[in-house]
Amino acid sequence: MSLEFGEPRLSIREPITRSDVTEGLRRRRISLRGEWLIMFWACECRYFENDERKGDNFYPKRRERMARAIDGQKLLTVSIDATTARSTFEFDLGGRLETRPCGDAYDQWWLEKPNGSYLKLRGDGCYSYEAGGELEEKTWRRLLP
Repeated sequence: MSLEFGEPRLSIREPITRSDVTEGLRRRRISLRGEWLIMFWACECRYFENDERKGDNFYPKRRERMARAIDGQKLLTVSIDATTARSTFEFDLGGRLETRPCGDAYDQWWLEKPNGSYLKLRGDGCYSYEAGGELEEKTWRRLLP
């Protein structure tokens, strides 16, 4: 699951006219994107409004319900519990998305900034902030309680 937020921007991919590409690549693709991107990977996600659970990422229908509820909201804050590596994302219309890791060695989620840099959080409570590309083991740091 991913969330895009921040100033909207139009993304246009022009068609590739060579005969050796798939039909989809021969079409122009236009999409609206946010300037920031959060990708949720190896974590459980639960979405709440007024402390009532409105969706999660366990089943497709509940994931779709969660995505519809979050759509159009502004992300206000992100907090991370350094002991459990659980994260809380709070939105302007009262929504709250909570994540918990599925395994220590996996990226729980990552944030791509407009300048192409990344903030990644692993399930073991370590994070990395890099200018992009693949992260090496030595770049991971432990969150401080």
